[in-house]
Amino acid sequence: MVPPTRAPLSPPAPAAPALNPSDYDSRFLPSSSSSDPDLAWTTLQHTEDFLPPRYTSSSSTPTPEDHVRFVCISDTHGLHEKPCSVVTSLPSGDVLIHAGDFTNLGGKQDLTKFVTFLERHRDQYKQIILIAGNHDLSLDTEFYDREWQEWHRKGKIETALLDFKEDLAKRVPNAVYLEDELCVTDGGLRVWGSPWTPYFHGWGFNLNRGQSCDAKWAEAPDDVDLLLTHGPPLGRGDQCLPRKNRAGCADLLRHVRRIRPMAHVFGHIHEGAGVSSDGVTDFVNASTCTFAYRPTNGPIILDLPRRV
Repeated sequence: MVPPTRAPLSPPAPAAPALNPSDYDSRFLPSSSSSDPDLAWTTLQHTEDFLPPRYTSSSSTPTPEDHVRFVCISDTHGLHEKPCSVVTSLPSGDVLIHAGDFTNLGGKQDLTKFVTFLERHRDQYKQIILIAGNHDLSLDTEFYDREWQEWHRKGKIETALLDFKEDLAKRVPNAVYLEDELCVTDGGLRVWGSPWTPYFHGWGFNLNRGQSCDAKWAEAPDDVDLLLTHGPPLGRGDQCLPRKNRAGCADLLRHVRRIRPMAHVFGHIHEGAGVSSDGVTDFVNASTCTFAYRPTNGPIILDLPRRV
């Protein structure tokens, strides 16, 4: 798949002027969001509801009749086989979700090890759905062709994305890799997945905040049941240590309000792992690694009602 054309990335812009609360209503954000997520959040936090999750479950509870069970993980960073890793053993379900950053730097060995990990678990699920993240550098082909020497000084990994997708298709035929694409699960549930995040230290799959991010999220259709992105929306599992600054995307939050999915699954900000809800959507930061890069955060289980 040819990655989307995008303008050269730039560091985050200086703080924008104060936002006008009249630009917001109780459900939607303005089409032109602030380039400063901390500033945006000072206005938006008063309009957000933080309610108990609607769809979370546990492995000890049977899947309800007429529901699809999703087992959600993210940000495993090539640590799948570490003795301390919680993903060496995963609970069974209908669909395994991985929200990106399954490698540390997109190296060939890490990519192969990840496919081996999925192959080991493939029979536990009817379907496996995954997206890349900013650490999966070699899968962002436009970025990698331009920047590979900065990250892989021993040599470029040629045709990394093609080789990864071919290996995945051969060894894990029930796996689906999404890059701004829609798939349908057993039970008719629609999942749209995208690996992009707002600019984050110049890694892969980065977009400038504002128009570029808004255009990307506008590609997601309205009738999505589970939205899968690598990065969080503003205010939901997006607070970074040690400064406690926000890294979420205001435009993504606005499009979540448009789509109104049952669940929005992401990762990226390890220290934000957990679930919250606004009464319509469960927001799931499924990061497996902690802030200290220890893979000890357990999978998050969602039971979503079937469409068919």
